[in-house]
Amino acid sequence: MPIRHARFSDIPIMARVLAASFGPDKLFQIMFSHQDEYPEDLVTAFRRSLRIAWWDYSKVLMVSYEPCQPEIEDVNDEKRGLLTTRNGQKEIITGMVEWQRVGLGWEHVWNLWGWWDPRRLIKTFFEWRNKLVYYFRPCRASARPTPEDPEPLLYTNFVSRLIPFSMHLMSFPDKPWRENHWSLEVLGIHPSHQFKGYGKELAQWGLAKAKCDTASGVTGLPSVVIAADTKEVFYQKVGFNELVGWSSRNVEGVDGQNPLAERECGGGAVLWSWVREDEEAAKKQMLENGELKV
Repeated sequence: MPIRHARFSDIPIMARVLAASFGPDKLFQIMFSHQDEYPEDLVTAFRRSLRIAWWDYSKVLMVSYEPCQPEIEDVNDEKRGLLTTRNGQKEIITGMVEWQRVGLGWEHVWNLWGWWDPRRLIKTFFEWRNKLVYYFRPCRASARPTPEDPEPLLYTNFVSRLIPFSMHLMSFPDKPWRENHWSLEVLGIHPSHQFKGYGKELAQWGLAKAKCDTASGVTGLPSVVIAADTKEVFYQKVGFNELVGWSSRNVEGVDGQNPLAERECGGGAVLWSWVREDEEAAKKQMLENGELKV
């Protein structure tokens, strides 16, 4: 399945892919409860988010595609919305992925000079621009406060609201090698092109990238993903070996209700890929438990 690095001009199409892929998901039905009335506002929300991701130099955006042989007049409306031209050849973008490098060595992804590189200010500009735009022109597809839900879960706040319920699944005092890792942030395949191998190809690109990463001083880094509802089996099959818990559940010792559990929204499985240190730790534990003999 052909994949390539995304281009800035791909962002509008990538936003349409994400809207079609995630729109029916229960979480996005909650966050964008008026998406049926304002479908273009859902696309716009993804487009704004992708623009910020584009200028985040710790991230890599990739797309999957298929060559489009017919002339544009012969392409139906749905495919025309996913059509782009590269080097004079027409392509249909079938899916996209957003990977992020976390921890020491992230600046080597795009050869930045460091945290003080002035190019990092471009992302800050777009973040503030989005805040101003949302203030003066709110997303009409988003959920709105009601007496039953005065603080609705939104695309702009759900990550920060989930952090208290997921931090223990992202950092492990007994596994310090996971501090530097690759994170699969978003993976979406257009419904018309699902179950064709595009998602596997995009996911395994990042897993392979992590395995040969040497920027933090060691060879091979783990990868992590927080899976959408029912997608944990897919991620286990492509290489995320260990399911460590669920970010959609309440956590003992954390005040308040998990916003996903409160809204009976599933998903949120946190899965890690293993590296050599994980295998050695597992072997040591089995030896201590008497499950493995030398």
